[in-house]
Amino acid sequence: MLTGRDHVGARLATGEDATALHIEVGAAVLHGQNWFYDAAGEVIEYGQYRSAGERLRCYDYRVED
Repeated sequence: MLTGRDHVGARLATGEDATALHIEVGAAVLHGQNWFYDAAGEVIEYGQYRSAGERLRCYDYRVED
């Protein structure tokens, strides 16, 4: 069985965030990390992201045996 984990949080934009996202320093930023694990519990995929706070983020998952 495959499993996954997401960590999602909010923070204030750093200078790097502001440049990358074309927003003001101190604006709200959504950031997250995700892991997918195989049946043995080994990480098979890792990702991270950041987006401006006013943007909607949606997740659809389908994990099958």
